[in-house]
Formats: sequence, C-alpha cells, structure tokens
Amino acid sequence: MRCISAKDLARYLVGEVTRSQAEEMDEHLASCAACRAELEEMREMVGRIGEPTEDVEQKDYMSEVRDRIERGDRAFERRRRRWPLIAGAGAVVVALVIAGVFLLRPSGDGEEFRVKSDDPRIPERDRWVGIRAFRLQAPGAPVSLGDRLEKGEYLVFTYTNLGEKPYDYMMIFAVDEGGEVYWFHPAYTRAGEDPAAIEISRGVEAVELREKVRHDYPEGGLWIYGLFTNDPVRVSSIEPLVKGTPRGQRIPLKGCAQHILVTEVKP
Repeated sequence: MRCISAKDLARYLVGEVTRSQAEEMDEHLASCAACRAELEEMREMVGRIGEPTEDVEQKDYMSEVRDRIERGDRAFERRRRRWPLIAGAGAVVVALVIAGVFLLRPSGDGEEFRVKSDDPRIPERDRWVGIRAFRLQAPGAPVSLGDRLEKGEYLVFTYTNLGEKPYDYMMIFAVDEGGEVYWFHPAYTRAGEDPAAIEISRGVEAVELREKVRHDYPEGGLWIYGLFTNDPVRVSSIEPLVKGTPRGQRIPLKGCAQHILVTEVKP
C-alpha cells in the first residue's frame, strides 16, 4: 500500500472510514514511519480544537487560516512548506484540519443527502436539510456524535440546507427523557431572554457552526433537533411545542423542516 494521503489520514483520525479501510490503514501505519509521524503531527494540531474554555464559546477557530489560504499569503505558504512530512496539496488539507473545517465535513460530496431525498419515509420538506453533531474530546479531534455522549463533552455542529426552496433560519436544541430543553443555537444562557433562530445560508452543505457548547445533561436518552424555518421564530414559541411532543417526534410547527439525532448520555 502506498502512503496514506493527508485527506484519508484526517478521516482515519476522526473515525470516518470503514472497518476494512481502517484495518488496511492500521497495517500500513505499523510499517510506515513517515505516515505515523504525519498522523501524530496532525493529531497534535487538531487536538487543540478540543481545549475547553467556557460553556458557550464564540471563538473563530478558522478565519485566519482560511483567509490566508484564500489570499494566497506567500509567507504562510512558505511556513507550510517547512512542516515535516507534508508536501503540496496535503499541506492545504492539514491546514484546514487545524482550523476545524475539513474534520466537520461529511465524506461523500452530498451523497448522504441525495440518498435522503429518495427515502419515501421522510417528509418532502425534511429531505434536503440536516445537521451533524461532533463531540470535542480533550485532548483529541472532533468525532461524530454517534449513540454516545459523555458528560462534560462539548458539541459542535454543521448544517446542510439544500433543495429547491432552502430555509433562512435554524434552531438546534436537545430534549432529555424528562422533557428538559437544552439550547445550542441560538445561545440561550440567561433567564428572561427570548433569542430568535439564527440566520443561515441557502443552498449549502456541511457549513460549520463555530461555537462549541456543553450542558449538564442527566444520564439517559437525548434527542437533538435541527429546526429549519423561513421566519426567525423565538425560543418562547418553540419550547411549549417541544414539551408537548413525544420524544423523537416531529414538532407540530407549520412550514418548517426538521432533522432529529438520537444519542445517549453516559457518565
């Protein structure tokens, strides 16, 4: 097997490869010091993303790297070329990994949503929207949420807003088994506030939301909703609907699209 590309190393690092691919890469890494060194350097750099700060953080992790890449910053290009064991296009990929951009993009170039659009079980308005959640481990790179969330872990999200009539606004929140609601987007941190849905881009896939958020959830089931609307609805209008809806069921709000993730909070 030839050396593993930086793109595939990043997918390996966050568990976005199949079992057979992982086994093949494991075998190669066991015999290739160059790929092991590149993987360890990548792991160290992207691990910084998971460093905790405060419960709701607005820090922009990626603007400097993205801006410099887009501007073709010569000094930045020279510094990238000095990184050991990374050359050519791989340097760009690793730079994006550091910024947290590549790690939060699903593989498949939209295949997930092309398949979703053909599923007759999904309401038409839900077929071209979606959210993905990623756990931030410290130290470590973001990993897909899956069926387990450990207490104290931060979550970050991406959203997809495709189709012939994309939406203008979105909310992301979670509901536990007891019906308690936890807000991610918009941020809802003070009693008495009534924040509105956040404005989102149309016709986009896997757009990262840069804030990382954590809550003190009880152990047990957790349902995470992505709610897409054409109006900037407010928290006060959504929470009563959520509390009156069985866990995991669509919220009875007209003209919206929804995507629900299911996980379980573990100690």
